[in-house]
Amino acid sequence: LNMDLIKKTISYLEENRIEGLDFTYRMTTNAFFLDLYMDFLVEKGFNLLISLDGNEYHGGICSAVKVDTVLQEIFAGEDFGYKLDESYKDVTLTGYISYTSKRNALVQVAFAIGAIVDTSYGDCVRIYPQPQEVTGTFDNSNTFDGLTLEHSDIVTGIRLTVHSYAETDEEEELYKEALNGTAEIVFSEPHHSLSILGGALEESGANYAIITGTGAVITLTGKKYGHSTSQLSKDNPDIIYNKNIKEVTDATLINPENGPAALERIYEYYQRAESVVGDVLLEEDKQLGQKVQIDTGYDGIRTGVIESIDPSFATGIRARISIHE
Repeated sequence: LNMDLIKKTISYLEENRIEGLDFTYRMTTNAFFLDLYMDFLVEKGFNLLISLDGNEYHGGICSAVKVDTVLQEIFAGEDFGYKLDESYKDVTLTGYISYTSKRNALVQVAFAIGAIVDTSYGDCVRIYPQPQEVTGTFDNSNTFDGLTLEHSDIVTGIRLTVHSYAETDEEEELYKEALNGTAEIVFSEPHHSLSILGGALEESGANYAIITGTGAVITLTGKKYGHSTSQLSKDNPDIIYNKNIKEVTDATLINPENGPAALERIYEYYQRAESVVGDVLLEEDKQLGQKVQIDTGYDGIRTGVIESIDPSFATGIRARISIHE
């Protein structure tokens, strides 16, 4: 983070102001050392987008684990937090999260519970369900010229894979080498009941083990999890020819219990094949995932969900949004 360059750039812009031209500032950061510069960033009105990319999450097997417990693990060690909607307080997760980035792990969790993950506010990540009622409008007073209607291919059916994991007694050798020092072993699939010969097992989970040795050959073994899958499907009954099937296979927190609800969510989403895209004045009462109406002018009033907000703009100023109908 080259703060010296950032400060010099802003100082130059402030010293050479152009009448009628105002600047807004944005920054994408993983939030390391952010507290050292927060006063400056607040003073200059920076819009912050916090990134979880690059930060690893060990993952593991979930068996009726509360969503909040998994989120605490994902956000552990970060300089920013999260706010989980009260409706998810007792929701649990069952399935598997691979050894991956924290961002990917959060995507898996959100997909499993049908949540919106909103990073448009820099203080924390907000996680909440999609509203079902229209609670906002965009009209001539808060939209700019140039709204466009974008079309995507109609998806005629969904094939959703559901996953089940169970411990087995099948043992597998995971590591066998001479080691002098410490090493982290990442597994290609989950294992349980780890055992080690010739060294010490310092820390472990379903996807990894941290081991130490003094030069001798270390043998690490573990027992496999059985992974079984089945498929749920739903098709548009009105379309017989030219079918376009969407397959979802790698959502490993989708299981036989939450699969049917997830199938309905995915199907309903893909039945809407149009989006209104353009610039609006984004007031404080608008947020990602909100169901709104927008006056396109040329094609009347459309109803849809705010699917994306350009993170370079903050609440109360001009922003580019996409409203998925």
